[in-house]
Amino acid sequence: MRHTLIGLLALMVACEEPGGLDGTGTALEQCSTDPIDPVFLSEMSIDGSTLTLDASYGGGCEEHAFQLCWDGSVMESDPVQINVALIHDGNGDSCEAEVTETLSFDLSTAGLSGQVVMVNIGDESLEYTAE
Repeated sequence: MRHTLIGLLALMVACEEPGGLDGTGTALEQCSTDPIDPVFLSEMSIDGSTLTLDASYGGGCEEHAFQLCWDGSVMESDPVQINVALIHDGNGDSCEAEVTETLSFDLSTAGLSGQVVMVNIGDESLEYTAE
């Protein structure tokens, strides 16, 4: 079941680093708001410090790049919460095949050691115990 169309969310963000998305998509990074290409998320899970997402998108002719972005803010609640967004750059891919990929990201880069954190992505929330 598809939970959300991330492309319409206000949380869509583009990386502030020069060169944009590098396609590695392995770490949680602080980024600023700016929509890119749509992506649908179906399954999400956290195992240890690894967030795994099943992402679907239109394409099939170009290499697509993904990045998990966070605005750096932590909501003070019990447990604390962070909002993250999956950024997708289709590199101008005009093909229309439905492509599904499993993506993994390291949440330990958020620097929230020793805390229980609710990770909000789209309309889903997952609990993560920061190591």
